[in-house]
Amino acid sequence: MTAFELLRRLLGTPQEGGTLQIIVDTTPVQIDGSVSNIRTATLKADSANSDVIWIGFSSSVDASTGFPLNAGDHIDIVIDSLAKIYAVAGSSAQKLYVIWVR
Repeated sequence: MTAFELLRRLLGTPQEGGTLQIIVDTTPVQIDGSVSNIRTATLKADSANSDVIWIGFSSSVDASTGFPLNAGDHIDIVIDSLAKIYAVAGSSAQKLYVIWVR
């Protein structure tokens, strides 16, 4: 059993959630400042992206401080607010999908 599966068992069934599609450019962007009181978020780089998206927890995230998502990659994050997550891309117009649950 993965840590994510264990956490899901401990927290129970999610009550609600939502999705976002974000275009990430070469300037760091906050994922969404209005989505809070969540349990987890999954971020996925579009499979057609031509460059890396870097994920971090600071508005100054960059290639040296962020977690890389290549085209088609995803990451599951246990976090309470999307406002704490930032993204920046190696080149303009990279697409990032986000799904979150409460």
